Amino acid sequence: MTGETPAQHVKTGQTAQTAQTGRTRSSRNYSRQFSVSVYTQKDLEMKGTTKMADIAYSAWFLNITILIIVCNAIWMLIDVEWNHVNLRGADGRTPLETLGIVMENLFCSYFTAEILIRLIAFKTWMFMFKDAWFIFDFLLVCLMVVETWILPVINLFDGSLNSDALNQISMVRLFRLLRLGRIFRMLRFHPELRLLVKSVARAMDAVFYILFLLVLVTYFFAIVFTTQLAVPGTERASPFDDPNAKQLFSDIGSSMMSLFTYGTLADEMAFCCNAISQESIALFWLFTLFVVFSCITLLNMLIGVLCQVVEDNSQEHSKQKMLVDLKTSLEEAFEALDTSHDGKISEEEFKKMRTDPNVLDIFFRLGMDQDAMVQRLNHMQETIFHNPKQEEGVEGLESEG
Repeated sequence: MTGETPAQHVKTGQTAQTAQTGRTRSSRNYSRQFSVSVYTQKDLEMKGTTKMADIAYSAWFLNITILIIVCNAIWMLIDVEWNHVNLRGADGRTPLETLGIVMENLFCSYFTAEILIRLIAFKTWMFMFKDAWFIFDFLLVCLMVVETWILPVINLFDGSLNSDALNQISMVRLFRLLRLGRIFRMLRFHPELRLLVKSVARAMDAVFYILFLLVLVTYFFAIVFTTQLAVPGTERASPFDDPNAKQLFSDIGSSMMSLFTYGTLADEMAFCCNAISQESIALFWLFTLFVVFSCITLLNMLIGVLCQVVEDNSQEHSKQKMLVDLKTSLEEAFEALDTSHDGKISEEEFKKMRTDPNVLDIFFRLGMDQDAMVQRLNHMQETIFHNPKQEEGVEGLESEG
């Protein structure tokens, strides 16, 4: 370069190499964090070492797949709403038949290519039977291939055979709705959605017992109200008239429904209270007691249980995320310190951790102050390099990456 001394040229080259190394390290760390946050340890153990495996487990490939899944769901809405088979014209064609053929072939091509890439990404093809999501997607793709490519080919050779198949295609069209199940794959890529679904699943036991108690309480009060207000032969109120108390509690079924609707859900509670008070003030206060126990107590208890479960799962998720961040940050720090690029950290390289700005930034991102960081690093150095029991077994700290 003109006007540049050899020393400046070397320094410029080293700076460019350092910047390139930093970008490569950042990209690698992002991929590592993404894989750890999306995939389980079992998924990562089934991953192969080929280029296809890197593509299948990459962030951009998964993001494109999610986008195609969302587009497919939107197209299914358009297909059902404006391209239904009942909208066929006199020529036997649906309004969007040409566009539908193009879109179905595009979606079928992408999902077929995606499932093949994911299959090649396994260490061995036998691992496909251990991946439930892969089996589900594989069945959906098979169904899509049959409907999009195989049936039209059959029609080229035997139109009557394809017509008979189309006469029974309503079941196949129902199976097409299973494609919407791909949307649930987004739970895998969004921890917040996973957290909510996991919380609902873990709260099912408590929810069941609360609802069961609500049914028992409603049944008990229904017997009381039916005993006091039911009159044999009472006719039901017409849809245009407001029922009175005798009609609201004419039998056990009606009483339980009235208590649940007006008492538990508090729908038009004032009307029900007025109807009951015209018959008996004592029953009015009994109905008030039911409202307090069912609507105010049990339902709020149900909400509290769900909130508590979500909070517990959120804390557990935060702890797991912190562990993942710590592991990733340490790997990143060790890679930054490994100036010899031999996959090991010597004691001299380890000492640089206190002054290396990249390493300091990593620990500061974890919320660790300088005093705590120095104390922890001293303890790690003493344990790793000066422990007599480990002198023979530990030449240095291997960096993963």
